[in-house]
Amino acid sequence: MTQYIQLGSTDLKVPPICLGTLTFGSDTDFPASNTIIDTCLENNINFFDTADSYNTGTSEEFLGKILKGRRHQVTIASKVGMIVQNGSYSVDLSKKHILKSIDESLLRLQTDYIDLYQAHWPDPTTPQEETIDAFDSLYKAGKIRYTGCSNYLGWQCIQAQWISAQNNLIPFSCIQPRYNILDRHAEDEIIPAAIDQSLGIIPYNPVAGGLLSDKYSFSTQPLAGTRFGDQEQYRHRYWYPTNFTAIAEIKQIAIKAGYTTEALSLSWVMNQKGITAPIVGVRTIKQLHSILELLKHPITHTVTSRLNNIRGIAYDRFAPWRKHNH
Repeated sequence: MTQYIQLGSTDLKVPPICLGTLTFGSDTDFPASNTIIDTCLENNINFFDTADSYNTGTSEEFLGKILKGRRHQVTIASKVGMIVQNGSYSVDLSKKHILKSIDESLLRLQTDYIDLYQAHWPDPTTPQEETIDAFDSLYKAGKIRYTGCSNYLGWQCIQAQWISAQNNLIPFSCIQPRYNILDRHAEDEIIPAAIDQSLGIIPYNPVAGGLLSDKYSFSTQPLAGTRFGDQEQYRHRYWYPTNFTAIAEIKQIAIKAGYTTEALSLSWVMNQKGITAPIVGVRTIKQLHSILELLKHPITHTVTSRLNNIRGIAYDRFAPWRKHNH
């Protein structure tokens, strides 16, 4: 039986993992996406994360079609603000953009409300007051139930909460940081801030984009068709000798405990203080079955804590404030 967890101070109860749908419409076609969602629901995984920028809206479209008639069974989280055009990225969290984007997302998702609507990235050109006022308008219109942020720094999150309190506007209920055993930046300020504000924490990249699956070697060029073979941003983020040394350490611990490096690394995130539900992305039903098997036989904190002293390196060209954490 799946143990549901309260998402922050909301009335949402979610399973211990959230299915990320970034691959829907790119690596994963509609029939495969349908099978993945059906299998999730059969196993009481009913929390799905998407964004209006994922594959130019195709991810939301797939979810809308697949969940038609079953909307009441699920919790849907989506994100707004990331603009992708011709391979370039920008952010727009202006009220005008948010009010336009929500209606487009609702149409694609075939629903009249989104459970958790999140700012995808901080927008340095738009005052937080304007963004939060836009979210408050959507809440009062019944188009969203709760709101949150993704990729915010700790101070930005606290600033947003202060603005909401001072102006009697809807506060953030959740934060979505990048977090895994190799990238522990979130431990510095983001996770403590979220705990202080009673926010749900749904981290993405819990297995570092698949690097923690131990299927790569630093001395070998990653193959086409894999995330690290196809996406330069992931190589830029994680492809460093230090990380492969860390993975070798994790593998030794995993073998002794009788687990895979991927399962142990995912469980490490799940067992960290304050974490609600890591976002896991899968391209195939086989990958999903591995995660479901882990949920049936969870790894204890006693075992995962053996990884606590392992350190890696992470960097993101889209977030230049993130420095290498040797």
